[in-house]
Amino acid sequence: MALRTLLRNREIQRLAQFLVAGGFSAVITLSVTSGLNEYAHVAFLWAAVAGTELGILVNFALNDGFAFRDLEGHHRSFLVRVARFHVTVGIGQSLILGASLILHDAAHWRPVFAQAVPIVLVTGFNFLMHRFWTYRQAH
Repeated sequence: MALRTLLRNREIQRLAQFLVAGGFSAVITLSVTSGLNEYAHVAFLWAAVAGTELGILVNFALNDGFAFRDLEGHHRSFLVRVARFHVTVGIGQSLILGASLILHDAAHWRPVFAQAVPIVLVTGFNFLMHRFWTYRQAH
């Protein structure tokens, strides 16, 4: 009974939707980065930037349409929502990019692992920022 009640909680549902969207966008980010770097021989930095931006756009589309659609901040214009989303994700992605460059260039990790570990670590930060800043009530 307690599990059923927990699963009906909107914040738990929101977190689950956020994680699914993030997982899907992470696969996009990792695939594009790895593919561009390993097969197209694009420098890791530029491959990571391209993969990251595509991942951000996929992440926005999924989160805006599912996880955060019921919050007051969703009533802002599309351009404002996408801009705020980019600011939030930009901070998180900067942390991921910096850490992945260190793991790739200094620790010599493969590109997919150099990005995967920081992505996992920054996920909680991103959820809280989106929940309480990106989609907070407009004044």
